[in-house]
Amino acid sequence: MALPGRLRVVSSISQERSQADAIAFLAQFKARTAGRTPLFTSDKLPAYGAALIANYRTPEPPPLKRAAGRPRQEPKRVLDPDLCYAQVDKRRVGGRGVEVRRRIIFGSADAIARILQADAWGGPINTAYVECNNLTPRQSNGRLVRKTLSHSKRQHFLQRHIALEDALDNFGRPHRAVRVRLPRPAAQGRTWEQRTPAMAAGLTDQIGSLDELLSDRLSPPNIV
Repeated sequence: MALPGRLRVVSSISQERSQADAIAFLAQFKARTAGRTPLFTSDKLPAYGAALIANYRTPEPPPLKRAAGRPRQEPKRVLDPDLCYAQVDKRRVGGRGVEVRRRIIFGSADAIARILQADAWGGPINTAYVECNNLTPRQSNGRLVRKTLSHSKRQHFLQRHIALEDALDNFGRPHRAVRVRLPRPAAQGRTWEQRTPAMAAGLTDQIGSLDELLSDRLSPPNIV
């Protein structure tokens, strides 16, 4: 999820939460964000740090003076200096949260503080937005409800149902957090303009419908 617009960028299903799954997940995210490096926050799963290193390494610039010996066939890769990543570790005792620890893994505290202030996160480093978002699909997607008769037997169908849910949430559901106040009351006394996360991100200028999402055709890929 991208803040402050609450746009769902990518969703992935992982049973084991392995490092290979995390690398593939962040590779999709990087492809959809044109390789930009936002502030990442997550829980303390070690696979995320390794996945960020695997996806956000760039070739080291060549030295000004060539050193002695045979040159490298491939340039050395270094971590993107703009990468910022922080973890939130919640300690529980008896099923109740008793402590929240925040650790900065990549980036500086000053850089992260500037991002938090500019993007209006509304508080310290946290994972509250994505945790709240994890609850929303369960209200309309019975496959995600625990201990239900409508569970998915195949991951193929579950992934596509989640993709439809993401598209509907991004383009068809107005979100209270991204609405904007009108300069003057509109028809029927409306004082707010309802917006979807896609409208807040500048991807569209209107609220879409389920019929439009299902009938819209994507252009075929360019085949050389």
